[in-house]
Amino acid sequence: MTLFKLSDFEYPKRIQWDVIISDIGKNGVNSFQVSNLLGLSWSTFQSLLKGSEAKHSIGVSLLTLHTRYCGEELTKQRMAEPKDS
Repeated sequence: MTLFKLSDFEYPKRIQWDVIISDIGKNGVNSFQVSNLLGLSWSTFQSLLKGSEAKHSIGVSLLTLHTRYCGEELTKQRMAEPKDS
């Protein structure tokens, strides 16, 4: 049986949710509106801005909003440049 080291695998990198939210804001939707559109409490929304990882459903919703307000090309670009941590 062959054993593998964790370093043998590449893990998915995290999306920079603060950048996604900032892009949406630059297109006329303020942070309060984004949190309301997603149905998030203000504290949960603030945690995303501070670097917390989004739950899958929240991440999908944020990317959908980003595509709607910022365009598909920028959303693809943002997804291709995730942070390492």
